Amino acid sequence: MARILITGAAGFLGRTVVEALVRHGELDGPAGYEPVTTVTLVDRVPSSPPDTPFEVRVTVASLTDTDLAPLVAEADVIIHLAASLTIASERDVPAGYDLNLQVPIRILEAARLSGRNPRVIFPSSIAVFGGTLPDRVSEATVTTPQTSYGTAKAMVELMLSDYARHGYADGRAIRIPIVVTRPGLPHPVVSDIVSEVIRGPIVGRKVVSPLDPDMPFPLVTVERVAQNIIALAERPTASFGASRALHQPGLKTTPREMVDSLRRIVGEKAASRVSFQPDLAVTRVVASWPSDFTSDVDQPLAGDEDVDGIVHAAVARFS
Repeated sequence: MARILITGAAGFLGRTVVEALVRHGELDGPAGYEPVTTVTLVDRVPSSPPDTPFEVRVTVASLTDTDLAPLVAEADVIIHLAASLTIASERDVPAGYDLNLQVPIRILEAARLSGRNPRVIFPSSIAVFGGTLPDRVSEATVTTPQTSYGTAKAMVELMLSDYARHGYADGRAIRIPIVVTRPGLPHPVVSDIVSEVIRGPIVGRKVVSPLDPDMPFPLVTVERVAQNIIALAERPTASFGASRALHQPGLKTTPREMVDSLRRIVGEKAASRVSFQPDLAVTRVVASWPSDFTSDVDQPLAGDEDVDGIVHAAVARFS
């Protein structure tokens, strides 16, 4: 049997991972394929999972104030999604490090104390890179974070590799580019600012975007990330080298190309709802990240093929 713990389970990515687990039904682990029997969902607000073929346990708790050891001790796979994102972590550095660094350390320590060497899946970020970068960034590129969020992610990646080296936890990190498309009203996080260029016009909102319309960045759909989190959980331990971090390849595009895709797929009326007034702070964050984000490992994780596919996925989600 496979018992899974998901933190940040009520969020955008957490809900999509649970949906993917329902479709998947089983996980390939050290003992071969095993059915998923129990999924424990932890977040500050209650999770509302879909109908599932496995038992779901919902725990409402703040990860910074909760003893995680009992939850970790029962899990074969831990998917740690909870995080304070880029802009919030820049505005409140101590709070950002509390959630983005101290909580993962506590999870890894709980895994060590359990003596069970569980698989720990950690969503890292494109934000581990910044500054002057080559045109193409892969796993071989040295990490150079330029934000507190990216710095915390890079430090946890190192700890995952070290705890794996000791046999305490079989850690795996997936470096994720900009994820679209989050449902609901706009939020002041970079991924959602990008998402709103697609989501807003589809649901009938006018969008004045703070993005530079011609600044390229790498995109990936949330559905693709959820599939690859499961693929990473199933990846054989022997396939990893000294580093436990793999890239989620992103599709290189621009806001203007996203609007052009909206025009092709949804129509001129939707595309005309988007205008641009670039904001220096947002532009600075996006400009610090690589625009061509790819993978050079054997059997790389899959990415999205084209911007039209990303827009089609958003239309399906919001129609």
